[in-house]
Amino acid sequence: MNVIIVGGGKVGIMLTGLLSEEGHSVTVIDTAAKLVENIVNDYDVMGIGGNGASASVLNEAGVAQCDVFIAVTGSDELNIMSCIIASKVGAKHTIARVRSAEYSLQIPFMRDSLGLGLVINPDFEAADEISRIIEFPAATKIETFSKGRIELAEITVGKDSSLCGVRLVDLRKIFDTAMLVCAVQRGEEVIIPSGNFVIEAGDKIHFTASKLDLPKVFKTLGLSKKKIRSVLIIGGSRTSFYL
Repeated sequence: MNVIIVGGGKVGIMLTGLLSEEGHSVTVIDTAAKLVENIVNDYDVMGIGGNGASASVLNEAGVAQCDVFIAVTGSDELNIMSCIIASKVGAKHTIARVRSAEYSLQIPFMRDSLGLGLVINPDFEAADEISRIIEFPAATKIETFSKGRIELAEITVGKDSSLCGVRLVDLRKIFDTAMLVCAVQRGEEVIIPSGNFVIEAGDKIHFTASKLDLPKVFKTLGLSKKKIRSVLIIGGSRTSFYL
């Protein structure tokens, strides 16, 4: 893919390294010419010194042929403006990092009316991940898909769990749960299980359920007995605000 990244800070450099390692064609834009030069030398990518919200700079970078345009500067306004202009000039997909709570409330409007593509708020995403873990403390990890409609959860089966010795095909009959087991990690082995797979103690189960069904699944499996009722947040950052 042809990727353009506006912003040569920590996030921009990390993205540049990851994408270039995967073989994508990457162009980095930043107002600090020396910074761009260092990134070009370190990662063997293209670099342009200039304002990422300037149509002339974006044309020089070949934004019309760009598959993904990513703006991750320290300024929300610059990221939004860069993506809007890139979208109008011809970028297929745009991604803007927007951290301000005020702008976050306007994301639907910016997407629908201004043509902005995906908007990522890392502080909100971190807070949302923490809140899901607090809501389901028995889960090792919870991921959200399909705009929050589907949850992918990971649990570790204890030796006293009612899941031990149960075949996957019998899960729905025994527990009446609307869940789909996608993968099981047993020791160092990752298994894509069939219906005859039998759950054992120590297994890490990855399963999906709808956002509405997930609390029912945890309750039915006896995993929601321990509730977190008191939370202490240290720090007044944006993540704390969203949390």
